[in-house]
Order: sequence, then C-alpha cells, then structure tokens
Amino acid sequence: MEGLAEGFFPNGSPRFKATYKNGLLNGELIQYSPQGKVTKRMRFKDDEPVTDEESKAPQKGPSKSSGPKPAPKAL
Repeated sequence: MEGLAEGFFPNGSPRFKATYKNGLLNGELIQYSPQGKVTKRMRFKDDEPVTDEESKAPQKGPSKSSGPKPAPKAL
C-alpha cells in the first residue's frame, strides 16, 4: 500500500486517515468519532509509533549543537 488510506463510518463521516509508504504506516494517523471529531492523533515511522521528542528531532544531518564546544576565553 502506498499513499493515503481512509476509512468511513456508515453515515459517511471519516473514521480514520493514515499515510503509508512501502506498505508501512509513515506519517500521521488520525482517528475520528462518528460525529466527526478527532479522537486520536499519532505519528508513525516505518510502522512504529514516534514520540513527540522523536518527531521533533532533525531528520537529516547533524544538529547545530553537535560537535565539540569551543573552549571558554581566558580573562
């Protein structure tokens, strides 16, 4: 499966929306109540849930804070 998957309640309102890549959940999964209210939001990467801290981590390259810190200047 690839791309957006959607499910619907019998009344036609959305039940869920999820994004797949290479057959695995990747991105946001949103679940809805029969009344159309969002009941749950989760992020996934390669079918595994991603925590808030993991989703805020840089995706590519080193972070700006990586590497040695400069030595303090002598007074």
